[in-house]
Amino acid sequence: MGTVFWICWFFLLSMSKDVRTERNFRFVLDEIIVSSCDPDFIETFEFQISQINNRSYVDSQMVLKRTVDWVGAHATLDFAKENSKKMRLYDVQVDACLFLGDRHRNRLFSMYAKGLKKHSNLSCPFKANFNYTMEKMYVDEEEFPSFVPFGSFRSVVEYLHNDGIGARTVTRGRFIPRT
Repeated sequence: MGTVFWICWFFLLSMSKDVRTERNFRFVLDEIIVSSCDPDFIETFEFQISQINNRSYVDSQMVLKRTVDWVGAHATLDFAKENSKKMRLYDVQVDACLFLGDRHRNRLFSMYAKGLKKHSNLSCPFKANFNYTMEKMYVDEEEFPSFVPFGSFRSVVEYLHNDGIGARTVTRGRFIPRT
C-alpha cells in the first residue's frame, strides 16, 4: 500500500513539473531586404533588426497610399544545412487578412501569425495613410521542436494587391548553436 502511494505521488509530481528544456540552438535574423515596392501602392515599408540578449527583434513600419480590402502573400521558405543542398520547406499563396485571423495547422505559420498579432497593429481592411507598425517581434525558440538542425534559411514574401506585386521582402537568417 505504501509503495503504491509513493509511486502515485512521484507520478503526480513529475506530471506537474514544467518539462521544457532550454533549446540548444538560437534563431538569428541577419537581414530583411525590401524590394520591388510599387510606388503607387506603398509609401513606406521598412524593417529594422536588433540583436538584444541573444535574440533577434524586428521593428517595421508600413504606410499604404490607398485603402485596400484584399492583400495576398506569396511566400517561400528555403533551408540549407551547412555544406548541404537547400530544400524548400514551403511555397504558398495566402490571403493576408485570413492569415491574420485564422488558426494554422502549420507550426511555422502559427508561430508567425501569433507573433504578428502580438507585436503589430495589422488589421484588415488596410487603410491608406495609416502607420502600421511591428515592434520588437521575435521568434521564441521554445516554440520550435526540441531538435532543429543548424543551418541557414531564406524567405521570400511577395505582397500582392489587385494590380500586381506591391512589395517583395527577402529575409535571411540562421539556426546556430546556443553559446
